[in-house]
Amino acid sequence: MDDVKKRDNLPQPRLFPFITAWTLGCFLASWLYLLAMSHLLTTGIVTGKYFGILFNVGMFASTSSAQFLAIRRFLGVDLRGWAPMAVAGVIIGILALELLPRLITNFPEQEPVARFAFVLMWTMPAILQWSLLRKRFVNHWLWLLAAVIMGPVFAFVYRQGDGIFRSLLEDPSWIVLRTAAHSADFVFPSIILGLVLYVVIIQNRKPLKGKRAAQ
Repeated sequence: MDDVKKRDNLPQPRLFPFITAWTLGCFLASWLYLLAMSHLLTTGIVTGKYFGILFNVGMFASTSSAQFLAIRRFLGVDLRGWAPMAVAGVIIGILALELLPRLITNFPEQEPVARFAFVLMWTMPAILQWSLLRKRFVNHWLWLLAAVIMGPVFAFVYRQGDGIFRSLLEDPSWIVLRTAAHSADFVFPSIILGLVLYVVIIQNRKPLKGKRAAQ
């Protein structure tokens, strides 16, 4: 009974404020990070050899931190480890991207192996984040399903050269617009994950029925 009362007393999250904060937070975090990385790259502080690693790790670290704040502020849930899990997933994916084509040398074509590793890099962050949800929320499997589906979508968007939003730019040389479009390509698929997470958390707050509510 106490658990039911505590759940009923929690502030009820609303979809629009949450998804707005989720989207804007991810966009601003990734955009500012990309501007900083572009500056470091042009000044020679970061070389192209390490840019890919720093790019992927930094993008997921910054956006998952923004997601954590949106979740805590607008859904009232503290998911500690949300950002570290995303970074760990990226690192696993990067290792797979580097090692799998070298380990599976007897495969007839290396391109499918590289594509699989690339998809894995964009899928693992959400899969590891699922480990934070599975013991706390009944419908945690929805997030896992979305992670498995959206990972390839992320990979497809970034595998397409100029991306969806970047291809709309007439003057891609302007760094502010170019990085903004780059961030939009990154954030667009993540909106689906935000919607799924909202459903997972809000379903857990629905009142229990029957005998379970009376306990």
